[in-house]
Amino acid sequence: MRLADARKVIAATRVTRYHHISWVELPELLEMIDRFERQRLAERSSLIALRLMMLTLVRPSELREDRWSEVDIKGRQWIIPAESGRSHPDAGGGQNRQCGDR
Repeated sequence: MRLADARKVIAATRVTRYHHISWVELPELLEMIDRFERQRLAERSSLIALRLMMLTLVRPSELREDRWSEVDIKGRQWIIPAESGRSHPDAGGGQNRQCGDR
């Protein structure tokens, strides 16, 4: 491989950085989600998904690909099996009280 070809490959593999919420913005976002829910300005399932992502720190794809068989509500556990190919082996963890409140 020539150097010029290698540079093209490296340039084509740029990392995409997505916008994130700072800790300072988080209370405002939570209030906005509550307001949207009270006024029915968005689908309830979308608002629940936003809350779950904030409470569990999972990626959107992990939440979308979740199976109820992986969630133990009483034990407050969400285990993502390694064979699912998502994220990293045996990802998941404990859920806080708020995950089950809504």
